[in-house]
Amino acid sequence: MARLVSYLSLLAVLAAPAAALTADAPPAAGKKSGAAPTVVVHVQPLSRLVEDVKYLATAAGHEDEAKQFEGLLKSQTSEKGFKGVDTKRPFGLYANVSADITQSTSVVLVPIADEAAFLEMLEEFDHKPEKGGDGIYTVKSSKIPLPIEFYFRFANKYVYVTAQNKKALDKASLLEPAKVFPAGQTATLSAAFQFSQLPDDIKSIAIGQIELALADRKSEKRPGETDAQHKLKEEAIDAVSKQVADVIKDGGELRLRLDVDRKAAELVAEVALGGKEGTPLSARLTSLGQTTSQFSGALGGDSAMNTLLHLTLPEALRKALSPVIDEGVQKALENEKDETRRGQADKFFKALEPSLKSGDLDVGFSLRGPSKDKHYTFVAAVKLKDGAAVERVVRDMVKGLPERDREKFKLDAETVDGVKVHRLDVGKELDARARQTVGEHPIYLAIRDNALVAGAGPEGLSAVKEALSAQPKAGPQFQFEVSLARAAELLAQEQETKGAPAAAKRVFGNSGQGDDTIRFTVTGGKELKIQVSAKAKVLKFFAELDKQRKGKAEDGAD
Repeated sequence: MARLVSYLSLLAVLAAPAAALTADAPPAAGKKSGAAPTVVVHVQPLSRLVEDVKYLATAAGHEDEAKQFEGLLKSQTSEKGFKGVDTKRPFGLYANVSADITQSTSVVLVPIADEAAFLEMLEEFDHKPEKGGDGIYTVKSSKIPLPIEFYFRFANKYVYVTAQNKKALDKASLLEPAKVFPAGQTATLSAAFQFSQLPDDIKSIAIGQIELALADRKSEKRPGETDAQHKLKEEAIDAVSKQVADVIKDGGELRLRLDVDRKAAELVAEVALGGKEGTPLSARLTSLGQTTSQFSGALGGDSAMNTLLHLTLPEALRKALSPVIDEGVQKALENEKDETRRGQADKFFKALEPSLKSGDLDVGFSLRGPSKDKHYTFVAAVKLKDGAAVERVVRDMVKGLPERDREKFKLDAETVDGVKVHRLDVGKELDARARQTVGEHPIYLAIRDNALVAGAGPEGLSAVKEALSAQPKAGPQFQFEVSLARAAELLAQEQETKGAPAAAKRVFGNSGQGDDTIRFTVTGGKELKIQVSAKAKVLKFFAELDKQRKGKAEDGAD
């Protein structure tokens, strides 16, 4: 830990070039005097970090190692802190980017409890500091394989550290800790990057470099790539390039948050991006938060797994996709040698064509259960452009089947809100893996004008009915969540995770009660937010699986 503290100043090199503004220099071009730094990083106090590490280690089944680590740290901590470092106040970093890149600044803040103890610690690690007449210390170290000089000074109960150019540590240039650390910040680690503080020249250079890099990718043509596929790739790269350029030009604040929330027993990683008000970027982010999905209400609360995706392609990308779809359909038809089946497939693809080429993808999937027989119920739904045409083709295809196959289809088996539900008695003909998952139950299919819904498993019909009755509502652009307690039987189908049910029962009990969940979401609104979260017991579950795998490996070795 002491060595880590002595190397914290390397962050200054990574965050921005090491040269600094003089104390009486004018503000950097494109940056207003008194404006917030371009980059701010906040790390919780050492005591909090130790508690978080202990919590995570205990959750993962390594409580003894956590206690040993805590004991070692306490043995090195006194009223002078840990090697002079205050364990009860946060660490930080701030950086400013200038139009003249050599005038950019970056400074690391380390909380200090005892200056003499801190200096002694540096000498212990062969980092002997030399104090200048201006109160700034210089450190040259053979331990770091870079020709870098570090500078630091004590102020405001912190040591301020920078590299290469000590003018960043002039007293007039130092920021007070209160201006660096966000009020009420509780995350274990947080960082903020202000696009609005980037000088216009730097933005132009960044956009130019990105466009050059993407242009090289556009010109590449893979073996076997058709002209239509190449055109689609070009449009996709152009779309990405435009989005990135808009973020650099019109982006507001980009935030990162990593948190060990011990009270909620949850681990969270989050990235959020906002746009400057009144810009097209801000308008697009807001519109993302207002989109609705037909299937947000169809995701089950008792599910082992839920997935939701709603994506609308830009017009140029949608047009480029159309000929690629045509090529794929044509190839599939050419590969079908049976004339009758080829004719049926042609009709089916033509009925799906408006949906495939609409560029509006709205999909929902839910895997529910398991039942007492260890089987799952699945329901899947996809948005259609002309469901009536698809329904007609399906009916024609069924009528054209041989009698022995036609008997397996029960058209109009049920009716839900005027929508016909068809039953396919093909459960016994599913492959072994599918039968293990959903059993030999019928498959149900319903096609309404704007959606296709399919379900199977012990409660397949109920799941289809529920999906058909669900009302559209606002939802995330993407959502994936898995309940490990419920998904354990599914995991057990793989040899490496065969012990998942037993591990889940030991860790989560019989139901999980929500403490077994991993969730990934992408949402729009005032800002675009990407979040991954998991309950702390998830660590224990995977530790149990790992222990089982290692035990089997040792048994095999014996």
